[in-house]
Amino acid sequence: MPLLEIFEFCSVINSVNNMDSQKAVFINAMDCTDTKIMQHIINEILFDQSCQPELSNSDMDLFLYAANTKYYNAKITLSLLKTKSIVNETFASGIEAVILYFDSKKEQKGFKKLESWLPYVETWNPTIKIVVCDRCDRDGSNAVSRTDAQNWCLDKGFELVELEPDPEDYDEFEDTGTKRVKNALLAHIWPNITMKDLTNATKKNVDSKTTPLVPDSRKYFDQLLGKEGEFDDIIGEENEQDNFEKLFTKLATLKDQATSLPPDQRKKYAENTVRAFWTALGGDEDEFSGSSSDDNDAG
Repeated sequence: MPLLEIFEFCSVINSVNNMDSQKAVFINAMDCTDTKIMQHIINEILFDQSCQPELSNSDMDLFLYAANTKYYNAKITLSLLKTKSIVNETFASGIEAVILYFDSKKEQKGFKKLESWLPYVETWNPTIKIVVCDRCDRDGSNAVSRTDAQNWCLDKGFELVELEPDPEDYDEFEDTGTKRVKNALLAHIWPNITMKDLTNATKKNVDSKTTPLVPDSRKYFDQLLGKEGEFDDIIGEENEQDNFEKLFTKLATLKDQATSLPPDQRKKYAENTVRAFWTALGGDEDEFSGSSSDDNDAG
């Protein structure tokens, strides 16, 4: 790399770090020099923001993503990797998410390509780990079977996302494709997160200064988080205005636990998560849509 380009690269990296930004890394595991697929995913995430990279060279493209949700703002750097040459300790700093693409039509070769990146991912230790492919086969006759792909991901701690899924394989309310990748990033609690004032957002349902968190919340959150007394550890005893914000910080933990479950258990887990937050905000258990008297422990 020419000296001038190295200088420009370091300048951009320093600017990103000064902005207190964290990284999500996008890699085509089959051939990281072929960036078309990952570029498409990034464009979908950025949507109405600039799709032009802040930095573009032979090693990577860097895009700045201003995440803006109902509950928080965060600055995220989307790094589209083109080579392994800069995969070092400096690059590893601040990696919170890794998205790897593999070709599900290449049978076991696709898994081998993914596994070649595992040593790097293990070193980076990101919270979010996603494997994306175009579509898996039900029986594996023309491509990697969905069962094999899901088992590989469960074993390695990844979430599987199909970019062109068969609608019959997913619930109609379940996020898929690039939307799922984006929502996974937005559900994460980024280190530089700035929480919004939730008073106006919740005042229609509950006055957070006067309405206590109902007892049922303890049961649901303790079940979801797998630790008795976890709810009280989060909330304490004062039940003040920031209760919901404290609970919101646990979403990343709940999401990670949900993605590790089989599909038939994931829907029930998601239902119990919604139920827990509903009761935590003072909602009546009897008003919860789809509630039943035979609920069991989450998971």
